[in-house]
Amino acid sequence: VSPGTQTVAVDRQTLRSAFEELSPERSKAFGAQLRGAIRRHPADPYFYILGGGAALAGGEGDPLRWVRLALERGPREGRAHLLLATILVRRGANRQALLHYRLAAEHEAALSKSAMTSAARLVQTPDDVKAIAGSDSSSSNLLAQLAVALVEYAVLHGIRRYTCMIEIENIPSLIAPGWCSNPLGPPKAIDGEMVGAFELAMSATTL
Repeated sequence: VSPGTQTVAVDRQTLRSAFEELSPERSKAFGAQLRGAIRRHPADPYFYILGGGAALAGGEGDPLRWVRLALERGPREGRAHLLLATILVRRGANRQALLHYRLAAEHEAALSKSAMTSAARLVQTPDDVKAIAGSDSSSSNLLAQLAVALVEYAVLHGIRRYTCMIEIENIPSLIAPGWCSNPLGPPKAIDGEMVGAFELAMSATTL
């Protein structure tokens, strides 16, 4: 393919390879390659995602600006949401990050395990779980993946038990996987919702 007529596929592969080999010494050359690809394919969000990843690693520009440009061109780009979540975590905006981990998983199924594994490290309250669950038909699947990620995290870090609060309508989804769950008391009304408290035993057999 002659210069100036590179297809999107060729430019994507070339820039992806350059990104994977990115180092401080190669940052300037990568920036030049990236700008060339963007001139050829200004509507493709993929190159802006790479730009955001490079900026986050210490390259050119503000990573948030790169992600904004990516999402303007592809609002349903899962990798853009995953990158945005990573940036938000670094800036201490964990609740917002959880929302974008959810969007990454919803928009790109191949990213769901990675997104939920990252989200599991941030979950501390029922509101955190709600930020991931959302309110659509995909919520039960995401919650199931989050549950697996939480168990994996516990096993890796020597956590023997979790305590959690859950709405009574979601208790069956807590019990269904066969977890060793012990109620910590009868359900109570909190902010107009009936909520139960449980202790969950964690071990490799839980998986």
